[in-house]
Amino acid sequence: MDKEFSKHVVSQKDLDLIYRIFSNHPRRSSLEDPDYIENKKLPKMIDLKKWNNFNETINIIFGDSHAEFLGRFFKDVTNDMIDTQKINRTYCFWTGATTLIGSLQSADYFNNVLRSLAIILEGLSKNFFFKKLNIIISLGEIDIRTKLFLECYTKKLSYEDVILRYCDDQLVKRFNLLRICLDGLFPHLETKIYFKSPPPPSNSLPVRTPNSKNELKKLLEREAYPTFLAIEERKKHHALLKAAVKKACLISGIEFLKGFSKNDESLNSENSHDGVHISCGDWAIKNSQQIFLEI
Repeated sequence: MDKEFSKHVVSQKDLDLIYRIFSNHPRRSSLEDPDYIENKKLPKMIDLKKWNNFNETINIIFGDSHAEFLGRFFKDVTNDMIDTQKINRTYCFWTGATTLIGSLQSADYFNNVLRSLAIILEGLSKNFFFKKLNIIISLGEIDIRTKLFLECYTKKLSYEDVILRYCDDQLVKRFNLLRICLDGLFPHLETKIYFKSPPPPSNSLPVRTPNSKNELKKLLEREAYPTFLAIEERKKHHALLKAAVKKACLISGIEFLKGFSKNDESLNSENSHDGVHISCGDWAIKNSQQIFLEI
């Protein structure tokens, strides 16, 4: 298969992981080891392979690594469930360290994701009956941390200009493509698309401040996704990005799935074990309830 065409198309290895452990992200495989650090530090998780009480809804979360954490079902969530309550059967398709802006700059990302979704669902339909399909998009956190700075630095544009350039008509077109194609591919399913609000920026990550192009180049060689700009600046960009995505969702008939941080709140150790992902605390439990029970 052509390399460019195959990028972001689910591989056989990833497909096997999605079917076997509900996620192709390497951290999900690591959870099978009881000594893995996340098993010790994070809330107790339910092994979905050992859970049999599913309803007739399939969730597929695709995008960046936050998709993996959105697809975790915590034991604490089951405490408030009634005995007969069933959960959405939820799968995570990690497409790598994908940014929202990068996905819009790519001519192939959304087409290849669509192809992947068709492949994943074809296999699932051979094993389970389902009548409702939820697609959840997880993108945007790396944009606030890294991508926006690089776009502004190289193109000499303001942060607002970059966000509006990509998250206006271009995002609406991609959303419409996704919605129309999914309806065409799966007319027998009740299909709904969501865009999950990216987590707020973290105050615990070291901030990098390159003073020249050469310094920036060397930094990116050492660190793939450095954090640029002070937390207050990133909070402003986070609010701008969320507002732009919400508008695109409204225009294209996609639901913006709320996060649980308050306005102007940053990600902290109560809700994250690594300063990047919402993985513990109240926010993680609410995310799990939202994905598995509420949509």
